[in-house]
Parts: sequence; structure tokens; C-alpha cells
Amino acid sequence: MRPAGGFSGGCAPSALPGRQLDNTGERVASFHCSVKVGGKGKAAAHAQYIARQGKYSGYEQYEDLEATGRGNMPAWAEHNPAHFWEAADQFERANGATYREIEIALPRELTPDQRRELVEDFIGQELGDRHAYQWSIHCPAAAIEGGEQPHAHIMYSERTVDGIDRDPELYFKRYNAKAPERGGCRKDSAGTQERLQATRERWANIQNAHLERHGHAARVDHRSLEAQGVKRQPEKHIGWKRMERADPGALRERRAAERELDAAERDAAVIDIGRELAKATRELSLGERMERAQRLIQERDAAIADLAERRSELYKLHRLALPRSQVEEAKQEAAELAKSVRAARSHVQALEAESESLSPLRFIRRKQLDRELPQARRQAEETAARFMATTKVAKRPIREELDAELDQIGTAIEPGETLARDAKIELMALEGQQKALEARQEALEMGRQVRAAAEASRAAAAASQAAVKQSQVTRERERDQGHGPGM
Repeated sequence: MRPAGGFSGGCAPSALPGRQLDNTGERVASFHCSVKVGGKGKAAAHAQYIARQGKYSGYEQYEDLEATGRGNMPAWAEHNPAHFWEAADQFERANGATYREIEIALPRELTPDQRRELVEDFIGQELGDRHAYQWSIHCPAAAIEGGEQPHAHIMYSERTVDGIDRDPELYFKRYNAKAPERGGCRKDSAGTQERLQATRERWANIQNAHLERHGHAARVDHRSLEAQGVKRQPEKHIGWKRMERADPGALRERRAAERELDAAERDAAVIDIGRELAKATRELSLGERMERAQRLIQERDAAIADLAERRSELYKLHRLALPRSQVEEAKQEAAELAKSVRAARSHVQALEAESESLSPLRFIRRKQLDRELPQARRQAEETAARFMATTKVAKRPIREELDAELDQIGTAIEPGETLARDAKIELMALEGQQKALEARQEALEMGRQVRAAAEASRAAAAASQAAVKQSQVTRERERDQGHGPGM
């Protein structure tokens, strides 16, 4: 069974903690560190999954919980983190992320206590006291190679802790720079590729430090196999559904066959390494720069679109907005009218009670009540109507706050548009370079064909000249022998 939202419930099969040898013969541990994002409505279910609670408790396949913990939770969720994730699902923006999750493979070499210490140190380094988080360590049996497959799930909110006491609804509201206490916690998405690579590197460093501390020679490397100079292909990824259906023995045989095939391909490769590497480097450099520019354009365009959508919403609200003073006056008036409504309704209730209990003999008071009751009811209704109208005014958006947020959006959009424009210019330049290279290759090919045609023409001309000379020689020989014309 998979957790809600399509998130992986353990280490990817491609990141199994089996042991490999690098080019130097050193034993290395497997490395896995990924960051995933959960959308609205997914947080509570995924928190239950990593903590093995709710529908994930009581099943044999989920009896692998080694340790769990939490930190930086607000007061209303301090003793039950489920309340935090439920509030995130309920109050976070429809298109916002309710959580991020760092998923890491843990070394088999460490004991459970040592693995917990490693995870807590990593959390302290990455999250500190800045984000509310929940973590769990799972230690299932490896599907292919047997033994332990320890890994950790670290869920955390993008909302940054600032020490302001907020209720659940306010906690997940949009941040208010002018008055932070009146808005939600500021978000830090940390979603760039550069920051992810930095996180992976820090995880590798802290994992290696713990391995060394506890006397283990195994080490991890966050870089790709190619970047490490390891001359083998990455193991083929086997999806979790196929893993559940497959025979472990067959999978082990497949892994062994793949490694043998890789070795055979390496032994059979006879190429000019220097020339091919230089060519690949040039192509990779241009391709990476184009990919980076395209990624930056997409990220900036998405951010600008989000800001533009929010700006459009603010423009609509601006038509209803009032000055702060007017809204504050309406709030005060609404509070006073609320008291008047309660007093008027109490007066009506008192008159009605007196009318019901009045003796038939007190006909004079009866007539007075017949006049007072309709008047009191009418006054109560009018007061309630004024209260409702004033309440609508008190709930109107405040013009100054909208102006401030619009200014913030304008300030944020401009540099984003500039970066996106610069990236588009760079992409156009790179595409121009690529087209120039392609044109040069075409020109070189055409030149090669022209040279080949010229050489063929020269060869044909030489052959023709040789044939003419041979014909002349033959005629001269025949003439010298007396067989020529006139004899």
C-alpha cells in the first residue's frame, strides 16, 4: 500500500543500501537523499503513514517503525502533531504546499541509537528552530538483498517559526510584512535545484562524519556516478509494485547479470577516450546551460503567475476596501450595536413573559403591553438590521493593507521578470550558438562533399587525358610501322 499523494513510503529500490566497490577498491555506502512536496489535503494522511498510525497501524508490512519524534510545534499541536498537519490541510492555500519531506537512506553500519542521533543532528542542522517538523525512522527488510534497509522521513512545514502565538487558522494565512501578528507565518519554499544539491552535500558530509565517529570505513558520496568517476551504470530502478510481485531470488540474479553486462561492455569498449570526452564535455556544457535557463524561466514564470493572480485578487478587493479609520469605527459601532441588540431582545422577551403571566383582570396593563410589544419588536429588528449592516462594513478589507501588499507584489515581480527575461535572452543566445554549430557542421559536410566531387572530377579528367595520350601513342606506332594512311 502506498501513502496518500503518491509519495514513496521508503527508500527507492534504486537506493538500496547494498555495498559496492569504487574504482579504488574502497567500500562505499549507498546514498539517497530526496525532497518531496505535499499538496493541500495530503499532510495528515502522510504524517499517519510515516508514524505508522491510523490506517497504517496493526499491519505486518508497517511494523518497521524504529524511532519517531517532532519539534517546533505550536502550542496547540505540541502534544499531538496530527493537529498541526490537519490544520495545514484545512487552512493552507489551495495551491500551496502543506509540507516538504526529506527522505534519506541511513547506514546499516550504525546501531538504531546511532541512526537516531544522526537523524536528529541532521534535523538540527537543516531545520533548527525555524520550522515545525515530524520525523520517523523505518527499518524494513531489503526486498532484494536481505538484511536491513533503514531510512528516515522528515516532514516539515514551509512556514517559518517567528515566536508569535497564532491560532491554527491564522498560522497558515498569507504573511503580513507590515503587521506580522495579523498574518500567517512567512513561507520558505527552498525549492531550487541549487539548494537541493547543497542539502544533499550536507547530508553526505554529516553521514560520513558519523560513520567515522563510530569507527566505520564506509563512506557516501552525493555526486552522480559519472561525477565520481565510477565506471559503472546505475542500477536499474524497479518500481514498488513490481517489487511486491517479484521473486527476491530472481531480482538478485537480475542485479548480478546487469553488473556482468556492464563489465563486459566496459571491456569491449575501444574508443579514443580523449576525443570522445572532449566532445561530450562541449555538448554537455551547452545542454546543461540551456536546461538551466529553461528551468529558471519556468520557475520564474510560475512565481510571477502566482503573484499576478494574487494581485488580480487584490484589485477586486480594492473596490470594496475602506480606509482603516472607517473600518475601525465600524468595528466599534458593531460592538455597541451588538449590546443594543441583546438589550432589545431581552426587553422583548421580558414583555412577552409579562404578557403571558398577566392576570385577565389587569386589562389596563394588558392594553399597555399590546402597544409596547409591537414597538419593542420593531425596535429590536431595526437594531439587528443596523448591526448586520455595520458588521459587513467592519469586515471590509482595509485599503492601506491592500496597498502595502500590492506594493510588495510589485517589488517582487520586477526582479523576477528581469531574471526571467535575462534567462530567455541567454536561452536565445544558446539556441543561436546551437544553430551556428549545426550550420557549421552542415557547411563542413557540404565542403567535404564538394572536395570529394572535385577529387572525383580530377580523377576522371586525368583518366581521360591518359586515354587520349594512349590513343596518340597507338596511332604513331601504327604510322611508323607503315600501316598508316596513304600506303
